[in-house]
Amino acid sequence: EIINKKIIFCPCTFADEDSFYPLEKTIDLFFAGADQPSRLEILSAAGYYSNKLGLNAKFNLHKEKTIGRYKPINKYAYIDYLRRSRSVINISMKGTKINGKAIHMINGRVTDVFLSGALLIQYQPDDDETLTLDQYFTPNIDYLTFSSRKQLYDIIKMLKNDTDTIHSIALNGRKKCMYKYSAKKVWQSVLN
Repeated sequence: EIINKKIIFCPCTFADEDSFYPLEKTIDLFFAGADQPSRLEILSAAGYYSNKLGLNAKFNLHKEKTIGRYKPINKYAYIDYLRRSRSVINISMKGTKINGKAIHMINGRVTDVFLSGALLIQYQPDDDETLTLDQYFTPNIDYLTFSSRKQLYDIIKMLKNDTDTIHSIALNGRKKCMYKYSAKKVWQSVLN
């Protein structure tokens, strides 16, 4: 109880926000992360839909402690890919427990995506209410969620056919992140 009163959680990046300043968007759909079995079905579908619609998708999959084609990209390449991406799929893992219940973590990719001006496409299973991202950002205003392949297909189709809406949602997420959750804002609140 004493420790919890001293903990402040805020989704922010501790990198220089200028590092994420958006560049020309040449990648339609991006993902970077470990190739866990639960993610592969989603990413296979995303790759198939993107290819079918003629979109440029880039997925960087890696395994820990593996060298070669699965080697993770370095942080500079990762940031560059984000800055050039119109949208990014995020599939967070259940990484901690609260009151004995496993919950999804809000990972650093969330703010990285927002700061880069890309649309966050967040996986959130229908039967799982543990993702707390909506406590900080507003679904369908700041980012989009999907829980099925059909919903993912509809979002990817929007990337092709409704670029104004995609750009508007991405811009909303970036503005909110810069206004409320930039490293500067968070550190100011901590020091105050």
